Amino acid sequence: MDKQKIHYCFTLSDVQMEYLRCKKYKIDRMECFMSLASLAERETTLVSISKTQQVEILCGQCLVDNTQLAKLWDKDRKTVPKLLQAMEAVGISSSQKVGDNRIITLHSLSGWYVDGRFVKNAFSLKRNTDGSAIIHTEVPQARVFVTTTEDDTKSDKEDGHFSNGISDTDNKGNSSTADISSSLNSASSNDNGSVGKIGTNGNLSDAITGGISPQQNYSRQSVGNPSSMQEADAKQNEGEHNTYPQHLAEG
Repeated sequence: MDKQKIHYCFTLSDVQMEYLRCKKYKIDRMECFMSLASLAERETTLVSISKTQQVEILCGQCLVDNTQLAKLWDKDRKTVPKLLQAMEAVGISSSQKVGDNRIITLHSLSGWYVDGRFVKNAFSLKRNTDGSAIIHTEVPQARVFVTTTEDDTKSDKEDGHFSNGISDTDNKGNSSTADISSSLNSASSNDNGSVGKIGTNGNLSDAITGGISPQQNYSRQSVGNPSSMQEADAKQNEGEHNTYPQHLAEG
């Protein structure tokens, strides 16, 4: 399959051009900006940030951390946030944190020509409605999704079946495990931490007791074993039989 032909389109003001062309402290800022543009997604995608979490990356955004950028730019790790802040100050980009990672939105990247077809960056610089200024679309808060793996489901089932030391065969179809389906949607800026909602399906008591009610446990324990009350009655009856007058028994 032939590799796609991609052409990058940029919209830069005089101030932004001046910043990118400056090579103070021997830092190639244009190279830094171009490397971010090459990392930007051209369509919405989900990127894993942990074993159980995925973050949504929109068109015109990229997910990186300071360590990755330091290696990519061949700079000290402390220099990376300073460069990003300077780009944000002149409106080239904006960012928000998700854990140890950072989602960078490129506003000076207008879009791409992919095999002759234009793909627009929705967050690029554009005129406002009255044409009096150049602005960019407000970036929404990042959305983080919680996923459950097969190992987690298996672990949940084992916890449900063996919490009372009762195996699957002992349960005889009475066990029930709690299915946990979780989604975590960011309700505030990721710089302030992601807010999530987790929904559970199933009864907690079933998950803890392995689906067996206290009455069922009691009835199982009593099968084939006389209760304490029955034992007391038996002893009492036995005692009465031994003390019954013999002459009455013969009569």
